[in-house]
Amino acid sequence: MARAQLSIKSLLTLHQLVELRIEDARYVLPTTPPHALPIFRTLRVLDARSIAPLFLASQIFHKLERCRVFCYGDGLNLRQGQLIQMPVCTRLDANHLTLLATIELPQICELGVSLGHPDSNMIWRKHTAINANLSGLKLLHVHDWHQKADLIEILQSLPVLQNLILGNCSDRDVIFFRAFVPMGANGTFVLKRPTGKDWIPAILCPMLEHLFIEGMDPTEQPGLIAVLNEVVTLRSMCGCPLKRFTFTQFRSKPGHKFMLIGGDGRFAMEKAILDMHAKPFELEI
Repeated sequence: MARAQLSIKSLLTLHQLVELRIEDARYVLPTTPPHALPIFRTLRVLDARSIAPLFLASQIFHKLERCRVFCYGDGLNLRQGQLIQMPVCTRLDANHLTLLATIELPQICELGVSLGHPDSNMIWRKHTAINANLSGLKLLHVHDWHQKADLIEILQSLPVLQNLILGNCSDRDVIFFRAFVPMGANGTFVLKRPTGKDWIPAILCPMLEHLFIEGMDPTEQPGLIAVLNEVVTLRSMCGCPLKRFTFTQFRSKPGHKFMLIGGDGRFAMEKAILDMHAKPFELEI
């Protein structure tokens, strides 16, 4: 697809611009802009659905609060140290994990990212978690992932996560959802609370309140409903209850929504038809 590049000359005239949205992939920002572009100092919102990673490399976005950057081509080379600084950004949506790994995000609270890279876990542990203050992340939207073991290990590093939205991914089965069931010290599933004041179960994302799974009908996998019941029931027993647990699937028209928690907080499956205009989740930028 042919792309028309916005000229640096025109960007140099934008001294007061606070919001820039480029949703048409035919129009792109310059590949290698000068550091003197005014938008690096003034932008509070950036939504660029088609952008070259080098436009961002080594730049400081002084006032940027909300950002969506879907890059084309390869991400940045992690070995070159081309760090991107977003000191006040609280919400970011990115399609390249290698791009995210080069961004300093000390205030980040909400993140959308693809974990489809085969080395997702290594990149997250060695690069992403260092540059971004992800220990304070409250919302994570995973577009896709390479394998469930990587995702589970990444979730173990997010102690205050409250909202988890998993995109249209295929690697979700009984084993994956069992990771959300509280575990005893011996690695077995907790079926009842042992006696003793100091007993603390191992719970993945202990502050998790809302769990949304897209592109999946939970009734299609044998044995899955029983495991989902355990997730809801045992997390509640251990003092870490989910408030919402929802599945959506868009394969048929109309699509369907499955809500797994009733008004009393107990496991109860309710199926509803999605609005005909319903779309997959996306962070508001």
